[in-house]
Amino acid sequence: MEEQNKSHFWRFAAGLALLMALGLGIYYAIGWYEWRGVQNEAAANDRALQDMKELEAQYKNDTYGGTTPEATLALFIDALKKGDIDLASKYFVVDERERVRADLSKLSSLRLIDLVNEIKKGDFVRMEERFAKFEYKRGVQNQYIFFEGKRIELNTPFIASPIDFVRQENSLWKILLF
Repeated sequence: MEEQNKSHFWRFAAGLALLMALGLGIYYAIGWYEWRGVQNEAAANDRALQDMKELEAQYKNDTYGGTTPEATLALFIDALKKGDIDLASKYFVVDERERVRADLSKLSSLRLIDLVNEIKKGDFVRMEERFAKFEYKRGVQNQYIFFEGKRIELNTPFIASPIDFVRQENSLWKILLF
């Protein structure tokens, strides 16, 4: 009987030791995963900070643009007249350049000339210290919208299109929205 009690004791002790080891393993595994999460978050924050510094440097070192919104618009129009889409896209804020370059690349040279002529007829409608809004009328043909499931033809031959300008920290005006 005493032999049986010793056997039960050692089984109990072994089971308890196994449970303690398992609990300790789970505790350390959770701690390790939390540590890895913190490390991954720190690495992501470092990458974001580095990306932000690079973007700030691009903005700071950007030399394209005029000292007034009118000057930037004139430079943009000149680049479009020459068909130099890369140069024209450099008058936009850094974040928008690739999108604008892609959009302008899709236009034919005749459409670029039409665009230049339409922009020349526009005017600045709002001027502030750090923001300006320019509007021009864009010719439309066969334009329509859907409203409540019905197709509605637009009877106007023109749509007002804005060009927003913003003054950067380096005092150059850039096109923000086109």
